[in-house]
Amino acid sequence: MHRKAWGAASAVVALFTIPMIRLRSASPGLLTDSDTVALLHAIRERDNPWSWFVGDWPLFNHFYRPLSTLTFEVDNSIWGSNPAGYGLTNLLIALAAIVSLFWLLREVTDSPALTSIGTILFALWHTGLAHEVAGIAGTWAPGVVWVGTLLAQPPGPWPQRLGRAVALATFTALLGHEIGGMQPLAGRIITWLPGRTASVMTVFALVAMAAYARGGRRRLEAGPHVWPWNALCLLAVALALGSYEQAVMLPGLLVGLAVCDRIRQRPVRWAVPALAWGLLFGYLALRHAVVPSTVSGYQAQQFRDGPGVFLSAMEYAFPAASFFPVMWSFRDMGGTILFTDIPLQFTLTLAGWILLAVRGWRTDAGRLALTGWALSTLAFLPMAWMQPFEHYHYWPMALRTWFVLGVGGVLFDTVRAWWMPDPNVTDRPTPQSP
Repeated sequence: MHRKAWGAASAVVALFTIPMIRLRSASPGLLTDSDTVALLHAIRERDNPWSWFVGDWPLFNHFYRPLSTLTFEVDNSIWGSNPAGYGLTNLLIALAAIVSLFWLLREVTDSPALTSIGTILFALWHTGLAHEVAGIAGTWAPGVVWVGTLLAQPPGPWPQRLGRAVALATFTALLGHEIGGMQPLAGRIITWLPGRTASVMTVFALVAMAAYARGGRRRLEAGPHVWPWNALCLLAVALALGSYEQAVMLPGLLVGLAVCDRIRQRPVRWAVPALAWGLLFGYLALRHAVVPSTVSGYQAQQFRDGPGVFLSAMEYAFPAASFFPVMWSFRDMGGTILFTDIPLQFTLTLAGWILLAVRGWRTDAGRLALTGWALSTLAFLPMAWMQPFEHYHYWPMALRTWFVLGVGGVLFDTVRAWWMPDPNVTDRPTPQSP
C-alpha cells in the first residue's frame, strides 16, 4: 500500500508539470538575447569544452561555471542554431529540479501527501498560478476562517473561542502569503537561457541534500553502511559548486540538516558536512587560481548595498517584510493605505509568524516550517547583495516549500487539537459544555 501511495503521488505531481511544459519556448528570441549571443559566440570560437574548467566562463565576467557551461556546449553540438532545442533543454533542467525536490521531500517527510503537495507548489511557482490563487486567498481566506471558527468550533467561553479564531486567521494569512511564492520563475528559468546556471546548480544542490537525508534514513533502517549516499552527496556538492556561485551556501545547509537530525534525535553524520566544507575551500582555491580576482564591470554593476539588501533578505527571514515596499509606496498619500486590505494582511501575517516562532518547535509540523524558513533564508542570503533577478530565488524557493508545508501542518494540527482533542493528553485545554 505504501508503494502504491508513492506511485499515486508521483502521478499527481506529473500532471501538475503540464502547465510548466506548456511554457517551453521555441522562439528565435531565445538566441538573440545579448548574453546568449555572447555566450554562444565564445563557445563556438574556442571550440574546446574542457577549457572552461581552467578559466573564466564564456561571458568573461569573472565567474567559474564549467558545469552549467557544458550544457550550452552540448546544446550547441546537438542543436546548432535551432532555438527549440535550447528551450527544450531549459525545460528538462527545470523538470529535473522538480524530480530532485520530490526526492528531497520524500526523504524529509516520508509522506506521499506532503511530498506531492510541496512539489506541486514548486511546479506552480514556475507558472504564476499559485500567485494568483494566493492573491485571492490572502484577501478573503483569513476573514472566512475567523468567522467560520467563531461559528463552528465546539462550545466554550467566548474569550477562548475568539482567541482560537484569531490564531487560525493569522496562520491562514501566513500560509496564503507564502503560497504566492517570492518571485515568478518561468521567465528566467524556462524562457531565458542563461538562467539555467541557477537551475543546473539547484538540481545538484537538491540531490546533495536528498542524498544526505537518505543516508540518515538508511542508517536508521539498515545500519551504518551508508557510504554510497554520502559519496553521492559529496559528488553533487562538487557539481553544484562548479555550476553557480550560490552553491557556496550548500555546505552550511548540510550542517543545518545535521542539526535537524540532532533535534529529531536521529544519528548525526558530521563527517559529511565537514567534507563538504573541505570541497568548498578547494573550490575557492581553484577559483582564485583560474578566475581573475578583480571585480569585473558586470560585477561592479550588479553588486549593491543599502536598504535594498536588507529588504531582499527580509523577504525570506521575516515574511511580513514583503509588505514594506507596498506600504512605502503610500507614504505620500497620507492615510489612504488604511482604506486598503494591506494593513490587515500585514498585521495577520506578522502575528502568524510570531506565533509560529514562539510555538513552532513544539510539533513536527512547526519544526518542519522553521527548518524550511532557516534553510531557504540561508540559501538566498548571498544573492541579497546583487541586483534582483528571479533566478536567484530558484533554489531558495524550492526549499521554501518546507516552510509552506510546515505552516499548513501547524494550521491542521491546531484545528485538530481544538476540534478533536486527544483524551490521553491532560495538559491541553478541552472545550467545556455550557
